[in-house]
Amino acid sequence: MEKLIGVNKMAKRIVYRQCKLKLGSYTDTAWIPEKFAQKGKYLEIKGKNGWQVVEVGDRMSKDDIKVLEREHLHTREVTDI
Repeated sequence: MEKLIGVNKMAKRIVYRQCKLKLGSYTDTAWIPEKFAQKGKYLEIKGKNGWQVVEVGDRMSKDDIKVLEREHLHTREVTDI
């Protein structure tokens, strides 16, 4: 079980993957560092053990993810969704 702690020290050099994660019956989607994004791998995230990587998707840099998040928030504000 690997821990996702301290990965932000070299954030600009890290590539992230959008992954579908599962913990028991709960599923979530998150951007995690590419080195942890391996289908079937179990991770510890924010102190919770047992997150399984179910699907591995798109690849993006942290800076690109931040732009995407800002655009998404702006769209929500403008459309009042």
